[in-house]
Amino acid sequence: MNKLSVMQRFNRSMKKRIAGFTLIELALAGTIATIGTSAALYSQQQTLRSDIGRAQGEQLVRLANALDIYMHEYYTQISNNVAIPYNNGTGAVANRLAPTFADLQGLSLADASSSPVSMFGSNYVFSVQRSPAGCVAGTCILTATVHIPTPILEPVSGGIDGVVIGEAVITGQGLIGTNDPSDPTTIRGFRNGWTMPNPVAGTPEGLLMAQVSYGATFDAYLRRDGSNRMIGQLDMNGNEILGASTITATGTVSGSQLTTTGQVSGTTGAFSGALTAGSAQISGNLSMASATVAGSLVVSGNITGTNITATGGNGVVRAANLVVDGVASSGQGCSTPGQIRRTSTGDILACESGTYKKQEAELPQGSMCGMRVTGDGRGPAMRPCMGSDPIVSCPSGFSRHSFPGFDYVYHHTCMKL
Repeated sequence: MNKLSVMQRFNRSMKKRIAGFTLIELALAGTIATIGTSAALYSQQQTLRSDIGRAQGEQLVRLANALDIYMHEYYTQISNNVAIPYNNGTGAVANRLAPTFADLQGLSLADASSSPVSMFGSNYVFSVQRSPAGCVAGTCILTATVHIPTPILEPVSGGIDGVVIGEAVITGQGLIGTNDPSDPTTIRGFRNGWTMPNPVAGTPEGLLMAQVSYGATFDAYLRRDGSNRMIGQLDMNGNEILGASTITATGTVSGSQLTTTGQVSGTTGAFSGALTAGSAQISGNLSMASATVAGSLVVSGNITGTNITATGGNGVVRAANLVVDGVASSGQGCSTPGQIRRTSTGDILACESGTYKKQEAELPQGSMCGMRVTGDGRGPAMRPCMGSDPIVSCPSGFSRHSFPGFDYVYHHTCMKL
């Protein structure tokens, strides 16, 4: 048994070697397959986390833009801590320095694609800071932030997820920042573009925050797209404003002269010079040196002017009450035919043939006969009354009288009371 042939010993040795090589090969193949599967899963996981980071960065940018508009639109109210009502009139911002997502919705600043919850399950936190301390509108610089109050962690290892954070910061294009282990107390923008203190208790690392700033000193020029409103008086220093299609004033419009081919509308208007317009509608008082309105002039208050002209051959000035302040006396000289003044007692005078004459009420016309008598004396002679003539009907303020005339014919006439 012990003395095997050379051939037998050779065959046994070869069988062992072949069997051992096959087991090692299978083990190696299994290991390689496992490594390949893990690498594919890892690559997919990296891609998924990158997508999450970009999506989260886009969400933060949208909310930062909403805060930017919030500071632009309500700079004065935020600076002076004045109430900010919602656009729909159902509420108001409770804390101007800590608006909520609901506040942004109430002000129509949060778009439909935004959500109050981050992609990591925690609600966004909004904040606005004013500087320097005690500042008021015109001197304040406002800085607004929105951050996720929980660290962004890698789901497998539990460590800080650098992939998600990195993609979010890059997507933010300078608006988004984070903190790292070297200084967890400070959140830094991309390439240290800005810094903010860590607002979360315990100053954890791995946070994401977006930041925007606005102040009166930031707007050295008016934006051509009209996105920033005036927050103070605009002094033109005597220069003209040209090419405006419509100027609407909720308060007082004042100037030496206003000329427009369109409509003028406002609450009140005061012009030391002339007003020339196609039409004008003033809900309050209108004061001017002279006015020429080709269309209609509607004023619910008072019209005060040196000269008011209704243009055109049939120009009309209508008013419920017309008060004449110019005083003259009957017989006084005048140069403008048709000009109206009054006596000191209120009688109306009109300029006729170079003199002011008192305007009496019209007496009955037609078949009236006799002698017309007015408050100034006898008028021109009229034909004698005949028996068939009707009795004169006198207007208000006059009484009927009969006077014996020539040939004993009565003359019926009206005399002022």
